[in-house]
Amino acid sequence: MPEAILKIRQASASDYPLIADLFRDGFGVSGRIPADYVSNLCYSDPEGCFVGEIGGEMVGYATVHRAGTVGYIGNLVVVQAHRRRGYGRKLVDRAKSYLLTRCDIVGLGVEPRLSDNIRLYKSFGFIETSPSMHVSKDTASSPPGPDGRLILGSDIRDQASKFISDILIWSDEIIPGLDFSWDLQRFITKYPAQILFLVEDGRPRGFLAYHDHFRTDPWGAVEHAGDRFEILSALVNGGERLFESQPRLYHIQTNFTKLPESFAALGYAPVDEKTAMVLSEHRDKWQSYSEAAMIRPWWS
Repeated sequence: MPEAILKIRQASASDYPLIADLFRDGFGVSGRIPADYVSNLCYSDPEGCFVGEIGGEMVGYATVHRAGTVGYIGNLVVVQAHRRRGYGRKLVDRAKSYLLTRCDIVGLGVEPRLSDNIRLYKSFGFIETSPSMHVSKDTASSPPGPDGRLILGSDIRDQASKFISDILIWSDEIIPGLDFSWDLQRFITKYPAQILFLVEDGRPRGFLAYHDHFRTDPWGAVEHAGDRFEILSALVNGGERLFESQPRLYHIQTNFTKLPESFAALGYAPVDEKTAMVLSEHRDKWQSYSEAAMIRPWWS
């Protein structure tokens, strides 16, 4: 009997409920997946959200995320009954091909225990780079007092365009081509009380955002200047105080070499490591070691 042909197409909003079901089953998540969690997976690049179908039945999906010309493969799931048939490989190939036409750097992250997945990604030309890690802190400890430089997104809506433009100028100094504009606009518009800016002289020097419907992990960045780690500390402390629903858990890339010690100074300890990978032809563009301050795991 001939192998069924996998049809891959761009996802639409009508697919989101089924994607949520596949996400829940694929990652072993209990309970209902919020609708906006799935829409956020596809938001930054809706044309890069793909579903795979057999005879009209959705059997898998893949998402990509872009921050300017820095891109990565995000969630990818194939339902249990259709695994070991090459469908995951086809979804990876589509996601990779899509990103290669739009990005200068393409990466991804994977659990170290998923050795088959790591072999799969290596067969597509991905190589391992510095790992990422989770760091956590005892939630019983109290954060420092208020910092007058910190402003919530709900307080700068009339200045949103200016803030996003200002951040675009200095984000390019962290990684050439890095652009957070889409996701910043999403937070200022949809989750304004969940994004925090540190402002000096009317200009954003850094930001930190978190919502449990937005790819799970806190994310943010700081202008690449001499006092960047003092600013990072102020943002993390402010986040502990203002984001009541935020777990004191961060996912950081260890190639940003100062981040582990900066979080350690704030009372955070390592929990685990994840495998981070980048396409081999992009290894020279991806900074193996950097002293920048950016918090954004590649599959968040």
